[in-house]
Amino acid sequence: MSGRDPYEDYVTINEEIKAYNEVLTKRPQIVVANKTDMPDSEETLNAFLEKLDDDNVTVYRLSTLNRQGLHALIETIVNELENAPEIDAFEKSEEEQEGVLYKYTKKEPFVITRDDEGTYVLSGEELERKIVMLDLNRTESARRFSRTMRQMGVDQALRERGAKDGDLVRLAGIEFEFIDE
Repeated sequence: MSGRDPYEDYVTINEEIKAYNEVLTKRPQIVVANKTDMPDSEETLNAFLEKLDDDNVTVYRLSTLNRQGLHALIETIVNELENAPEIDAFEKSEEEQEGVLYKYTKKEPFVITRDDEGTYVLSGEELERKIVMLDLNRTESARRFSRTMRQMGVDQALRERGAKDGDLVRLAGIEFEFIDE
């Protein structure tokens, strides 16, 4: 244990939430107890649960090392979000409404073009950042990147642009073959 008290951290976080917007403190909370595979984690969690006096809080045990608890956590988060009543946590009084209006324009996560030889060229900050962080000589890294591209919709977008099995695709100077699965 690092010497920190998880309950004190919990209280601090909730005080910060309350200071930001008290409406948010009335929402259901999900607390994730991570690293439950560590020595003394059971004692630490039990001490936290003894101090916790809030029926609006659900606590999940999670061990990313052993891959335990993540599926149940994700299911709960999805269900909570689907069933949560909408609130306007950002509603402000007329006095607070004066100020600058910022607009968010969603950037496309990637762009597909073709070069003179017919190679599909992918670009986009997020995609390029992900590929430069990988060691593509490792099979698992290449698989992970392939899954990431699929989840981001790159495979589908390439299909829609006419990509077929064996077509060349380039991203950040790295060329690979498109495999239509």
